[in-house]
Amino acid sequence: TWEGVLYLQSVPKLSGILALEQYGEIIPAFADVRVYLGGIHNFPDWLTWQTLAQQFYRGGMDSEQAKDFLRQNNISYVFYGPQERTFGHMSYNKFVKPVFQNSDVTIFLVKP
Repeated sequence: TWEGVLYLQSVPKLSGILALEQYGEIIPAFADVRVYLGGIHNFPDWLTWQTLAQQFYRGGMDSEQAKDFLRQNNISYVFYGPQERTFGHMSYNKFVKPVFQNSDVTIFLVKP
């Protein structure tokens, strides 16, 4: 999973990353990016944001809702690691493509 975190050092500066809290808190310490969901102390609407992120990873959004969610939140990359996998199979392959993958994590680029 750390290899995936370190891969994010190579993405454009201040790119938006969707990750759940386990790595959402850690990623900005190693890469100059913004995360959608970091620690609970970062903002007052954290629980709402967490629910939306979990809904995305669970596949609980249709394709249009998922694309809108990513676009409205300026998310360019989706981090799909151990915590994210616990929510099921992400099914948005039409508008994301893998740019990094190992046995623990896949990082997807959101297609324009």
